[in-house]
Amino acid sequence: MNYQMIIPIKAIKLYPVLAVLIIVIFSCNNAKSSSTSATVKKTNEQVKAEAPAKKSSNATKANSNKNSIVNSFSNLGEGEVKKLTDKEILQYVKEGKFVTMYAKYKNQKGEKLTKEESSLLNQNKLGLDYYVDKTGKIVEVRVRPKVLEDNLMQVQISEISTNSWKKYQPTDIDCDNLPALLKEASLQDQKRDDYALRKGIDSTNAVLLASIVENCGGIPSKEQIGVTGLNTIWLLFQHGDSGFRSYYYTSVKESAERGDIEMSKLALMQDRMLVGMQFKQWYGSQVVTSGLYPLDDPENVNERRKKMGMESIEDFLKKYNKTFDVEKEKLK
Repeated sequence: MNYQMIIPIKAIKLYPVLAVLIIVIFSCNNAKSSSTSATVKKTNEQVKAEAPAKKSSNATKANSNKNSIVNSFSNLGEGEVKKLTDKEILQYVKEGKFVTMYAKYKNQKGEKLTKEESSLLNQNKLGLDYYVDKTGKIVEVRVRPKVLEDNLMQVQISEISTNSWKKYQPTDIDCDNLPALLKEASLQDQKRDDYALRKGIDSTNAVLLASIVENCGGIPSKEQIGVTGLNTIWLLFQHGDSGFRSYYYTSVKESAERGDIEMSKLALMQDRMLVGMQFKQWYGSQVVTSGLYPLDDPENVNERRKKMGMESIEDFLKKYNKTFDVEKEKLK
């Protein structure tokens, strides 16, 4: 018997379609394989290209650690400690190395605190000095009688620690064209009454200030940018956020001490920084509806104001139809 395979007509018609599908699928798999191979190749090339960048980044980090402030005290003897200067303290804070939780608190003689000293410390009525060992670690905090500047140092430590100043990274700037740049910044600053524009304006001007200080050798002199330029710089710092202002406070202070920014403006900046952290002000420049914002050492306020080139507190308050009562101020 002869057997013949009988294929339905519909199946015969489908064979060419199946053949096409098989070819298409085969082609797609080959394409996919080629694409995957190309991707792997590309990825490998990217890894090779990125390797030097990663190596460079690690090298930069290593150099940064090598140049850290904590490595400045290796010449100390075993068991020897050194008191940090104000500048060194702030550098510790800026580098994120200001850690005191493991330090021992002592008095000026290096002895254990008495109960009275511990009580005054808890009430924030003592000044603090910080001591490091040869590894750069803060190992001792010694207490002493408090002075006015101690509160301002606390403000700087607290504000700089927030790292808000990192939002305003310096950029390339034409240091020979600062008068024109500051004039434009001043014009923009006058638009900040519009609340919708204020944040953007203040941010842009903060970047400009950071760029000037970091890339042009600090705050320029009066000869370089004139009184108008210096006043603009001071004003823009006042409009920056508190962390940014504290970070660059030392630059403003140095400018005032060399006779560029007016000392009275430095005094106003100091009062604002203190009041912002709920400390008593030094010069009485901050006025509220009820009178003066609480004033530290009110008996000697006019002596301090005179040193900063400011009028007496009595004459200043007359502008606000207020009077100065030293005894009343002492009770605040």
